[in-house]
Amino acid sequence: MLTCDRLSVEPPERVFLDDLGVNLKPARALGMATIKVTDPGDALTELAELLGFPL
Repeated sequence: MLTCDRLSVEPPERVFLDDLGVNLKPARALGMATIKVTDPGDALTELAELLGFPL
């Protein structure tokens, strides 16, 4: 939440990417979209779909 506060954004406006599921759970609980990164290309594809534009 500290980062969201400093950037003046709400958690639902954020996407949290990490390779460990244990780190994604708290972000998801705060309302953030989450992406588990096992393959960088797949993560970028999923992020592009969430954002609604190609990366």
